[in-house]
Amino acid sequence: MIQLSIEEPKIEQFFNNSKDEIIKTLRFIADNNLQDFKNQKLQELTKAQKQELDSRIKSFHDNPSIGRSWEDVKSDLKRWLMTIKLHPQAVEDLKEALDYYVVIDIKLEEKFLTDLESTYARILKFPNLYPYETKTSQKILMELFPYIVLYEQYEDSIMIFAIFHTSRDDKALSARR
Repeated sequence: MIQLSIEEPKIEQFFNNSKDEIIKTLRFIADNNLQDFKNQKLQELTKAQKQELDSRIKSFHDNPSIGRSWEDVKSDLKRWLMTIKLHPQAVEDLKEALDYYVVIDIKLEEKFLTDLESTYARILKFPNLYPYETKTSQKILMELFPYIVLYEQYEDSIMIFAIFHTSRDDKALSARR
């Protein structure tokens, strides 16, 4: 007998949530060892649900290359749960850049922050894509501003070590790690 442990809300509704809500829910599930879901009343699948599952299994057997492997799904989930952390020196770098741009124009400060957020998003989406500066640290160029973001990957986070203007001496950057 096949059973479902989640009756409401429907899974389609779950994926219509924002990325932040999905991540929050996944963290809650992980933190609570699925206890809330295990304690819910189990319900047998309907005939229509069984037919849908049979159809999906048949499609998979007919063409196993369609779809994604469980390893790919787990890798994506792990990446979504990663967080960005700033090293104290990177915080100082950020303050320095913002102080510089706000004097010129408040809109430049906002554009800088938007560009930096976009850079963080690119790192989270493709953390292995960018070149290594050292054995463990990687670098990425911001798109609109002449800055390098130096980071390292850890199990559940990305540590930003520097937000570094490209006109600065590379030796100072190398001394960070």
